Amino acid sequence: MTDLASPAGENSFAFPSGGEEGFGDEKALVIHSQAEEEAAGKEFKCILCGECFGQQPSLARHQKHHAGERAFICAECGKAFSLKHNLIIHQRIHTGERPYQCDVCQKSFSLKQNLLTHQRIHSGEKPFSCGSCGKRFREQRFLLNHQRTHAEDQPGPHGEAGGPTSAGGPFSCTRCGKGFSCRSSLAAHQRTHSGERPFACAECGKSFSQKGSLKLHQRTHRAENALT
Repeated sequence: MTDLASPAGENSFAFPSGGEEGFGDEKALVIHSQAEEEAAGKEFKCILCGECFGQQPSLARHQKHHAGERAFICAECGKAFSLKHNLIIHQRIHTGERPYQCDVCQKSFSLKQNLLTHQRIHSGEKPFSCGSCGKRFREQRFLLNHQRTHAEDQPGPHGEAGGPTSAGGPFSCTRCGKGFSCRSSLAAHQRTHSGERPFACAECGKSFSQKGSLKLHQRTHRAENALT
């Protein structure tokens, strides 16, 4: 019997949207799919929380979290996690492990990002700058608190702070009046006003305003771990 080979190669994975591009392994296909999803419109909406996705498989993966599919369980307290790495980080609460030590004062931390933040006390570094007045801060949370003082002074669309907004969708921004069809899209938009970055990397503590940006960042850690 003659073997049938796909045009993209024996081990090729085709893109589910029907495109002609082939991929050498499934991981490359997943990364490509996620990248296209970032660029595409988000049409699939979760009926439980309102978050929107560009592809049905992404919505299905998201809904598993609502179903409680968390395979990594802490033997100490029973708390469950969807990622093994998050479980490892959590377990330091029970073990008291603090693997990251300051070389100046020897204070130890459970997270690398907490060490980096602490070291700014010694260095005087203030990397977070206010775009409105230029004032600088050692920690992002201090900057966010400061920026609220500017936000309270900014007028709404009709001249008064927090004024009425224009229509444009069932979920409207109270700051600029822009409307959105999904609650999650509105929440993501509002972070452009507040500067909030609620999505933190469990590996290094770096924060992002969008979940998609966090996912892209986390791939750098996975690539690093694959080489070690």
